[in-house]
Amino acid sequence: INTIKGQVRYQCKNATTLWGQSNATAIQDAHGNVSYFLLQIQDITEQKQSEEALAEREALLQLVLDTIPQAVFWKDKHSTYLGANKNFAHDAGEGSALNLIGKTDFDLAWKPEEAEAYRQDDKRIMAANKPELNIIEPQLQADGKQAWLETNKAPLHNESGEVIGILGTYEDITERVQLEKQLQELLTTQARQLEIGQALATAQTEQEVLDIIIEKANDYPNAALSITDWETDDNGEKYDVVIRQSKYASGIDLLKERTRTAWKQSPLSQLYSAEVAFISNHLEDDTRIDSAIRTSFASIGVKGLAILPMV
Repeated sequence: INTIKGQVRYQCKNATTLWGQSNATAIQDAHGNVSYFLLQIQDITEQKQSEEALAEREALLQLVLDTIPQAVFWKDKHSTYLGANKNFAHDAGEGSALNLIGKTDFDLAWKPEEAEAYRQDDKRIMAANKPELNIIEPQLQADGKQAWLETNKAPLHNESGEVIGILGTYEDITERVQLEKQLQELLTTQARQLEIGQALATAQTEQEVLDIIIEKANDYPNAALSITDWETDDNGEKYDVVIRQSKYASGIDLLKERTRTAWKQSPLSQLYSAEVAFISNHLEDDTRIDSAIRTSFASIGVKGLAILPMV
């Protein structure tokens, strides 16, 4: 006996539509030949209507999730993805939310340590059965962007109140974090400038002034400071001499202490002025500076340069 099953849509004369579950069974005789077919049809119209209504509700819910600006995702109790919206799928590099189903954080674009941190958060939140809000965390996204997120997570429950997974949302706050960092750096710089100004106000001699400048320069681990003087030999030849320097500057050959360079040969002489400061925030693109000097500084990671006259 061979049975063929299928669902068939029927258009009735009264313009209504019915769905039937068809089972066609071939009845064979003693010699194995098909004698006749037994056809059974069960009305499943209500079932199909319920399925279509459910599919429409799911499509509407997905549309809503895809419309909001935040990324949304949900996982089972093993931190395996069950779904997400398009923003999350984009960040994860999966194209469609359907591609996420069945995967874990270790299968996505994040760094391994980020994936592990996300899963530890999931375990903690599900074990405590309490949501955690405003979690600030990093995320390496599929396009190579190192983003900062503000994440909210809450446990998911079944009808019996048991924890069966986790629901999460996050917002990309990278720009805000960068602005906060820049503001903090600015406030720190202003505070140091004030401190330096107050310290210089107490200096009594030129030596004390130089000592304070060098001491404060050492508070900036990535800033090189050298103080130079001009010396003239018996023949009237002018020389540029490095007389003091900060700790970081000691690793730069061009600025080594007691370096004595003939003024005409000094690579920076073209930039010196007794009255005007020379400042460059982007050395690599500054055409005022000789290309050889730019290359030399770039090789040791110098990004900016300031030459200030001292009177």
